[in-house]
Amino acid sequence: MKTIKYFDILKKALLMTWNNKFLWVFGLLIFLGSLFSNVNVDTNKLSNQNYVSFGSHPGIVGFVSVAMLLLIAALFLLRIVSMAAIIKSVSDINLYKQLKIKNILQESRVFLWRIFLLEIIIGLTLLAVALVLSIPVVYLFALNAKALAWIALVGAIVIILPLLVLAYYLRRYAIIYIVLGNFKIRISLEAAYLMFEKNSKKSLLMGVVSIFLGIAFCATLIAAGLLLLILLSPFGLIAYFVFAKVGLMAISILGAFIGALLMLAMFSWYEVFLQAVWVFFFQEIGFEKQKEAKKVENLESEVEIPSPETV
Repeated sequence: MKTIKYFDILKKALLMTWNNKFLWVFGLLIFLGSLFSNVNVDTNKLSNQNYVSFGSHPGIVGFVSVAMLLLIAALFLLRIVSMAAIIKSVSDINLYKQLKIKNILQESRVFLWRIFLLEIIIGLTLLAVALVLSIPVVYLFALNAKALAWIALVGAIVIILPLLVLAYYLRRYAIIYIVLGNFKIRISLEAAYLMFEKNSKKSLLMGVVSIFLGIAFCATLIAAGLLLLILLSPFGLIAYFVFAKVGLMAISILGAFIGALLMLAMFSWYEVFLQAVWVFFFQEIGFEKQKEAKKVENLESEVEIPSPETV
């Protein structure tokens, strides 16, 4: 059994993402797509507020709302394409660092709808399971059978948590299979399940490593913000004494601008770094045994497992 050197994977991903900063553009698109996708829940509320302010111009409100929705949709789709672009680039960095970013995005666009449908399938499946499990819980609470209701709730949580973990790894591995192996959705899910089944302990440990990476990144982000605040504080104090509130406001705006750029750069790098870590980990466990590759090949005759050289 091959031992996975997690530290070497992290080191390799760190060096690659630092030395190939063109990848950060894809990371930025992923970050913006994820950010605006989480904001779209408040679109209706924003539209209502705008309607109150511009009640005499409903056409403007409608145009702004549609434009925001289109922007959110475009960024969401760009997030998916950028994810595929990172996987392709990381798998063969010597080739893709010679290409233009536009060309890499165009090449990765072919995987857009498969990845999109994959995420929809996984999301709807989890939602359906959650709804089914919630029915008896809600019904028991409605009957005021609190003891049974709490037992049912704990049972539902026990069932849903492993499914959430499984869905996380299926999504991770299936997307890589789609991009590197040009797999169809069904075969990518089946191959991803086989991959997780044969490497469950290693995968779970990699998941724990990812959690610690996220915690370390958040701590670094906070530390960078505090450091920037400490560095700008003397200038803000001087500006306040010389120009009063105007000077302090100018330094505050400058600090906010620098902080925003720093945050975008850090998030862009981290998105690429994390994706690279999973691609390298996938390489380590994906081609460990020829027998395992044969099992995946037999899932569908026309699909071929990508060789280690192409990955």
